[in-house]
Amino acid sequence: MNSRTKKGLTIKAKLMAIGALFLFTVGASEVFNSIIITKVDNALSELNQRQSDVSFLASFEVTLVEFTLAGMDAIIDKEQGKIASELKEEMQSESKFLKENMSNLQNVADTKEEKQLVDEIATFYPQLEKAILIDLADLIAKRADQAAFDTIDDEIDGLMQKIDKPLMAIIKSLEEESQEAVEEMHTQMVEAAMARRTFAAVMLLVAGVALFFVGNSILKPIRDAIRMVQDVAEGEGDLTKRLETKGDEIGQLAGWFNVFMNKLHGIISQVQTNLVTLKQASKDLSDLSGTLASGSDEATSRSNSVAVSAEEMSANMNAVAAASEQASVNVTMVASAAEEMNATVSEIAGNTAKARQITEAAVSKTVQASQRVDELGSAAKEISKVTEAITEISDQTNLLALNATIEAARAGEAGKGFAVVANEIKELAKQTAGATLEIRQKIEAIQSSTNMTVSEISEIKTIINDVNDIVTTIATAVEEQSVSTNEIATNVSQAAMGIAEVNDNVSQSSTVSTQISKDIGGVNRISGQIKEHSDNVNTQSQDLSRLADQLASIVNQFKL
Repeated sequence: MNSRTKKGLTIKAKLMAIGALFLFTVGASEVFNSIIITKVDNALSELNQRQSDVSFLASFEVTLVEFTLAGMDAIIDKEQGKIASELKEEMQSESKFLKENMSNLQNVADTKEEKQLVDEIATFYPQLEKAILIDLADLIAKRADQAAFDTIDDEIDGLMQKIDKPLMAIIKSLEEESQEAVEEMHTQMVEAAMARRTFAAVMLLVAGVALFFVGNSILKPIRDAIRMVQDVAEGEGDLTKRLETKGDEIGQLAGWFNVFMNKLHGIISQVQTNLVTLKQASKDLSDLSGTLASGSDEATSRSNSVAVSAEEMSANMNAVAAASEQASVNVTMVASAAEEMNATVSEIAGNTAKARQITEAAVSKTVQASQRVDELGSAAKEISKVTEAITEISDQTNLLALNATIEAARAGEAGKGFAVVANEIKELAKQTAGATLEIRQKIEAIQSSTNMTVSEISEIKTIINDVNDIVTTIATAVEEQSVSTNEIATNVSQAAMGIAEVNDNVSQSSTVSTQISKDIGGVNRISGQIKEHSDNVNTQSQDLSRLADQLASIVNQFKL
């Protein structure tokens, strides 16, 4: 070897570096995707937490309404003198639930405004609980007058509004935070997709540049060697030129080729001075060609090993593509589940609308019942007028009977029969007056019951209207939940598209590794060509002994 040998990487090291670069690209892509998935999972977890908090607050609000309605039912049934045992157990159960979950409201609130709203609820709820469980129960037990019940009713309604208003404000705040979480997750996914494309483009550019320089570092010295061998073979070579040598296998081949050129130069120079030594020189040249062939075989063997490694790397990339495809299938399944959840929410919205229609029909029926009862009261008043007329008639009849009795007494014996009839008429008049009085009392009782029924129907109408408002609120919340579910399904579909892009990138990497394997095959072919050239040199060295007479004229063609 000459002194111009430069240190450098072997072909094996260069190919291993290319393989390591591809492995680094795949690993970096996996790490990058893992970071993206982690961010999406965190955003989904935050969204699920917000939805869970909204569900908890809705359950709390429903229980609060049921607790208040139970108090209203107790007012309606106040005539019993006590709260029914079943209703009392229901009220105590609902009160226990509300008190136990009051601390959970503090956990749900995560902003200063929400905490202030929770403080308002915590302030007014004990007052509501006392008004229903203690004050109302005392009024019912004491059989208080209607004015006292009207006052407690107004107090319960006022406290309920003071609690329900901040509770609905918290629910609205959490729903807005859920919407912001969805928008943030969408933004992160869009930014992640853009970053992933940029990362993939940079990796492909780096891989392309690396392949270009590595390929050029391998092929350039081979082309130089071929050109010099071609010059020597054509008999017009410059034997003073030498190949640049490096530390790789081709550099070793160039070094041995330079040795060959040095020896050839020495041989031809010696032939010019002494053709007698030509036989020995041809033998040395034959040995040198054998060494070149052995080095070519070794280079071919190492290239084959590298080709096998490239094929294994391609197989690994295909396995990664299969795993990514499975992840895409799983994300598609999640999207389908989200769509099914959306269908369920739509069904709930439909049922809520039906419930609203039913409550509206109930209001209509109560109005009709109130009208019928009013008509009954009017009819009772008319009957009362008739009984008054009958009473007047019976009084007149009784008076006439008394006059007839007096006249019969004046008539003496002749008026006795008329007196008997007058007494019977008088008795009938008394009976008529008694029956009329009883009818009048019954009608007054009917009128009293009618008035109470009208009042109770009005209260039922009010309660049904409250239920109708609650059903409307639930319908609105269900519609908003349906919108959120649609957005989740859309985001999951976009995630599936992102994973499909990852599949395409892995497939492209596998294609590139396959191309590397083909290029290494080209290196093997070139090594085979070098071996063929070395065999030709060996043959020519054997022919040198037979062409000694022609060598002198041939040597004169070379530049020494």
